[in-house]
Amino acid sequence: MEHNSLSMKPRDKIFYHGQSYYITAEPLRGYLELLDFEFESPMPDMLRGCYGSWELDDSKLYLVGFKGFIRGDGRNSVLNSALAEHQRAGRFTNLSAELNEVDMSFLFPDQTKVFADWFTGRIEIKMNQAMLMNFDKANEETTVVKLDKILKFKNGELISESEMEYIAKMGMDEYLEYV
Repeated sequence: MEHNSLSMKPRDKIFYHGQSYYITAEPLRGYLELLDFEFESPMPDMLRGCYGSWELDDSKLYLVGFKGFIRGDGRNSVLNSALAEHQRAGRFTNLSAELNEVDMSFLFPDQTKVFADWFTGRIEIKMNQAMLMNFDKANEETTVVKLDKILKFKNGELISESEMEYIAKMGMDEYLEYV
């Protein structure tokens, strides 16, 4: 569960075939909407107030890590009750008088790996693989073929896996950072 250092936007990541990759999907979103939890961003330039780490195990998607930021201001009595329990147990980091950082035990007490049976959708994995096709010296622009993996899930179970190649243009510095 890391931030993209350039944008400071938290991003979910997935452990896939022994490697860690950032993903653009938010598999936890549907679950959080059912619970009506309100996570808040600790910084103005962060779009989301939570992010997770995921793992594919035996063709099933599991949540294996979580970090979220909440306020205990009375908007959600269930949330405030859970926050009070976390305060007593010392399981969160108080970032300010009102904003608190919580981990996976906030949503799933006593669990370290949770089957994501609520998730139906697709996850794109940026494989960080690019093949250099052309470098335009005049514009300092690189044309590359990028590879992404597309995983499709139904109720947390992997139903298909495919690859997507596409052509992208980027500056040489961006290309070197990408690969």
